[in-house]
Amino acid sequence: MQHPRLARLEHGRGRSRPRPRAVPGPEYLWAAWEKTPGTMQLTLWALGRSGDHTARSSLAKRIRRSFTNDPADRYLAAAALGMLNDVPTMHTKLKEADPRENKNKDDIPEVRAACIYGFAFCLPSDSLYTILEKYLADADPRVRFMTCYTLGKLGTPKALARLADVAREAKALPDLRAAAMEGLAVSRDASVVPVFVDLAAAPDPLLRAQAADILGRIGGSGAMDKLVVLLADKDARVRAAAACSLAGLGTREALTKASVFVRDPSTDVDGQIAAFIGLGRSFSPEAVDILKPFAVDTKKAKR
Repeated sequence: MQHPRLARLEHGRGRSRPRPRAVPGPEYLWAAWEKTPGTMQLTLWALGRSGDHTARSSLAKRIRRSFTNDPADRYLAAAALGMLNDVPTMHTKLKEADPRENKNKDDIPEVRAACIYGFAFCLPSDSLYTILEKYLADADPRVRFMTCYTLGKLGTPKALARLADVAREAKALPDLRAAAMEGLAVSRDASVVPVFVDLAAAPDPLLRAQAADILGRIGGSGAMDKLVVLLADKDARVRAAAACSLAGLGTREALTKASVFVRDPSTDVDGQIAAFIGLGRSFSPEAVDILKPFAVDTKKAKR
């Protein structure tokens, strides 16, 4: 039996259709956050995804003052502005926190790092590279790292070439070289593999280990051959990183070479454990046959 109210509506005697609700704007979202503490991060992300450019003012305020005790909120506000591709507003906030750019000499590295992070969500362009490049020489290591990360996310030829130069520069700060390598890894561009192949022969064992780790993450032509060479490195940290990365590639040839490595009596325990971790990350069914003999060996603690 039909409900009486539905019957009246069908015959035109009921109330008119309700008006469709408008898409929630920034004011609605901020009001929802204020009434329900704990939803700040969802609100910031929603403002960026909404495509509503009237949210720029509210988001820009949260970069300078997050109004919460969570540092992530500052970064999320910048990311939301980046999703709106609001480069001018973020550039203004960046200069306000840079003592080299503002009259008050305000030095706020947290704001600089957040703004630079936000640029990673903007549409790639050479103008962004021009804004970011000088912050590779920033006094704060957090800002330098975030600059390398964002340049890698932009992935433009200029940005990747600059990161490669920094990574190869022997006189550069160690943390800056490491950050440049991570920025190149973030790009996941096949053209950066030769950079890590070269760095895998660097005098510093930490750089060699990091290069081995990244080669495993991005793969590419020449990665496996270099990782096999690093299995015989004189530094245990490099051997472990190479073993984990080689096994993690998951190809049949890489797994075969990893199997030879873990079964070699001269291989140290740390190297074997690193290879086991890589085999697990490979998600390859063929890794089971390599792991099984060690897993059932009750005489070995490493099982």
